[in-house]
Amino acid sequence: MRKILGMTPIAAAALIALAVRGDRSFQASADRSYADLMKEAMERMHEGMTARQTGNPDRDFVIQMIPHHQGAIDMAEALLIYGKDPELRQLAKGIIVEQQNEIQIMRLWQERQATPRPKGDER
Repeated sequence: MRKILGMTPIAAAALIALAVRGDRSFQASADRSYADLMKEAMERMHEGMTARQTGNPDRDFVIQMIPHHQGAIDMAEALLIYGKDPELRQLAKGIIVEQQNEIQIMRLWQERQATPRPKGDER
């Protein structure tokens, strides 16, 4: 069986879903208007992007890009509820998959940065 990030595809998918959605409460639903969903998605994204700065450009980039990507996912989910254009719906689906993958890559990078490395292992 092909492994992704050293895991089976099912384990990797579960990890991605947990990492991306584990701590958020945004729920795209037809019970709310498109405008309301987009407003909440944008507010959550902007709030996350104004998080503390560390002074390390690499860390700060990731800290800001995770909520930026999550905002794109939230907006794409809203479009999938209300959008009718097949081309834009397909684009939204692609945005969700790609942004989830990139969030997972950034979170794994953060984990690696927090793990002490043996002397001489400065990747």
